[in-house]
Amino acid sequence: MDFTIQDLSKIQDEFPQKRDCLKSIKEYLSKKKETKVCALFGLRRTGKTVLMQQAFLSLPESEKEKSVFLICNKNTDFYNVIKFLKEKLDEGKRYFFIDEITYAKNFQNLAEVLSDNFVSNYNAKIILTGTDSLGLSLPSHSNLYDRIEMIHTTYTSYPEFSRITGNKSIEYYLKHGSTLSDISPFESFSSSSEYIETSIVENFLNSLEKSEGIRAYPPVLTELYDNSDLENAIQRIINHYSQTITIRALQKQFELAPLKDGLDVFSKRSDGDLKIKRKIDVNSVTEKVKKLLKIDSSSTVITEEHLLQIKEFLTEMDVITCIPVVTSYNDKKQSISLEMITHPGMYHANLKYTINMLQNDDSWMPGVSQEKKEMFLKAVYETAAGKIQENFIIADVYKLLGTKENVLFDFDYQPVNRWYVSKYAANVKGKDEEVDLIIFDKKEKNCFLFEIMHTKNVTPEQSLHLESQDFIEQINVKFGKISGRAVLYNGPNNSELKVPRINVSDFLIDIYLHNSDKNYSISDTLQRLLKSQNKHIHNRGELGE
Repeated sequence: MDFTIQDLSKIQDEFPQKRDCLKSIKEYLSKKKETKVCALFGLRRTGKTVLMQQAFLSLPESEKEKSVFLICNKNTDFYNVIKFLKEKLDEGKRYFFIDEITYAKNFQNLAEVLSDNFVSNYNAKIILTGTDSLGLSLPSHSNLYDRIEMIHTTYTSYPEFSRITGNKSIEYYLKHGSTLSDISPFESFSSSSEYIETSIVENFLNSLEKSEGIRAYPPVLTELYDNSDLENAIQRIINHYSQTITIRALQKQFELAPLKDGLDVFSKRSDGDLKIKRKIDVNSVTEKVKKLLKIDSSSTVITEEHLLQIKEFLTEMDVITCIPVVTSYNDKKQSISLEMITHPGMYHANLKYTINMLQNDDSWMPGVSQEKKEMFLKAVYETAAGKIQENFIIADVYKLLGTKENVLFDFDYQPVNRWYVSKYAANVKGKDEEVDLIIFDKKEKNCFLFEIMHTKNVTPEQSLHLESQDFIEQINVKFGKISGRAVLYNGPNNSELKVPRINVSDFLIDIYLHNSDKNYSISDTLQRLLKSQNKHIHNRGELGE
């Protein structure tokens, strides 16, 4: 056979803490009547195979005997898988777990056989995983449309990551991303680059190549461009969204955002340090970093339309998170989207590499002492790390509050999310104002404002926007009554200030633990945390499965 049959007696559950999405897989297996296959969809090291094994172990003993576990490889032909499944159906098997299905030749062309024949006609349950996650996603839009239940594994929120790993450190999550392997792929720039290459770029290209010539799809990018052009475009987009390098436009010159931001911070410190700003050749530094990060910023043959298609594929793969932004809830006009990389560790690995490179290079800051250069780079790092933290906190709240438990219905009885979660910025009376996180409750018609700080210290500047009366009045008009304000930071909860300080780890964990309650409100979270003056309220026991 060109695939492996797993010995079910050897499958052991070595992981006491389970992924949250295991619940959805168990619900799929327990349905009396099913018409869809179930696909675990995600990048490498996000627990797909372990989840499938845990799903098998969750079955009653009598049902385990009706199970088959297959592992495909690069020599597998999907025709042989179909033939084998039919034989096992005739023997009374009903649960089929197929790992690495995207390796199988002809899978994308014949995938609907699994749902239309085995599931619908025989009431079998089929769970699939695949290294090439896009290879599972593409059929869901064509021959498996409405025939597949997609369960995403790539994104792991900080609270879930904390519960599974037992590590409650925000800094650890910031640096290591949301993968669940013992060794983080973001420990260094080289390991991060390898992960991006194997888990994202190769994943992307392999999936597209397997869809070439299939009638269900239009001509794919791998038929239109050389792989090297596509690889360069993917790397550029990923580097943009990881914020290691900010790309003003995909075909324009790169500008190193962390250096720019750190420069602004550093220039405020003293007159002596202002001279450093004038001595830095930003273009020279940018070119140096581009070469070290192996980023080709030359004009590409790929059209804007196809660059947008690549970005959409990366979003579908959960590499990029997109969050809508509106200028006013009342007019519901979306102005832009917040777009960010899913793994904070990708950003941090590149940031750390850039800092180390500049630390050991004298050419970009001539005539400046090593002490001043190190102080400058420390400011660069802190500003950039603050942006990493800000991004994943917004993304976590957006995803945690976007669950099916938090659905309202509009006048046409169409489901809408109860919560609007995003950033907000406006020019008020000639002054630029912004808030890092706005949470608007469409049910209660009120909102909550937060600044996000990568520090354990309290300073008056942290809450300036939250105390701007003109800004507050504008938000009251454009969204709804402001029912709470706070600075989210890494220090202890403190309710004694005009604008309270709340530990960001406690904040995210509280939403994670309570948001599925029918009458949950952000006010509940704030009240619980601010009662716990100067301490963290959540212990590890509360984060059990």
